[in-house]
Amino acid sequence: VAAHPTRAGGLLSLGEDGTVRVWDVVSGKCVATINVGSAMCMATLPAGDLFVTGDKRGAIKTWPMPADGAAEAAAAGTVL
Repeated sequence: VAAHPTRAGGLLSLGEDGTVRVWDVVSGKCVATINVGSAMCMATLPAGDLFVTGDKRGAIKTWPMPADGAAEAAAAGTVL
């Protein structure tokens, strides 16, 4: 779980189902879902435009932060 760096009351969570979900903690609703595959860890970047994931093979991927109101974001991660 990580706080959204620019959205007040926003959280990101990484699930065992291979998704990162963006939550509005005030309403308790998921506002976006991103399929990130086999990621085991996740962190947000301070600017709020990207988040990163890492997997057990050591691959680190950057992902665009979904726009407000995006029910689902299909984002291709950039491998670092």
